[in-house]
Amino acid sequence: MNCPNCNKAMKYLRGDMSTGKPGKKYDRSFYECRFCDVWVTVELPQEKEAE
Repeated sequence: MNCPNCNKAMKYLRGDMSTGKPGKKYDRSFYECRFCDVWVTVELPQEKEAE
């Protein structure tokens, strides 16, 4: 992922799971640009697990 400010590559810091509405889970990723101190959080909905 590139920084929206300086367009240089951002470093992936960590990922975890977050919850939103009841029963809705998201894969969350954190990125940091070390050149201009911009932080970005991306949350993508998880696919429903097959039952």
